Amino acid sequence: MSNHNPSDCFIEVGVIGRPHGVRGELKVHLHCEGSAILYDKESLVVELCGRRRTVEIAGARSAANHVILTLCGIESREQADALKGAKILVPRHQLPEPEDDEFYVHDLLGMEVFEGAVHLGVVTSSRPQGDVEIATVRGEIEEFEVPLVDAFLVEMDFAGRRIELRDTEGLPRNPVRTGPRRSAAPT
Repeated sequence: MSNHNPSDCFIEVGVIGRPHGVRGELKVHLHCEGSAILYDKESLVVELCGRRRTVEIAGARSAANHVILTLCGIESREQADALKGAKILVPRHQLPEPEDDEFYVHDLLGMEVFEGAVHLGVVTSSRPQGDVEIATVRGEIEEFEVPLVDAFLVEMDFAGRRIELRDTEGLPRNPVRTGPRRSAAPT
């Protein structure tokens, strides 16, 4: 089983876009549009190029389809521009608990996937497609994507870190690549 513990990790809630104005304000595009997650926070974690740092929030306000965020120490357009593309992270325990029929996508990562007693692999990534979440399951020799809908889903046990699927036979599968890709050498 995976040792992934969703309760002591950080969750990406948005991404910093281009600067807003010339005084260091940032446009933040939240993954859950309309979320108020940044309005009551005193600080957050910014991750850029794999490096994380905690920053204090000086202010946050709503805009058309994003949040305008002011961070302490970011006072110019150039400083704001240097953060373009940075991930906005918050500790998992600071997020509200999802409803019974909801989940945080991050909580899927590392879950073991089974069809009956057969171990199919582990969830390695996930992406939305319309209103459906599509999980990528990677096994030892192949990987596949599965829509997390009733037609395929028997049970998602987040406490047990286990997903049980039904009848995945018709889903397209790809072989797992185990080494670096090799390109053909010109002859």
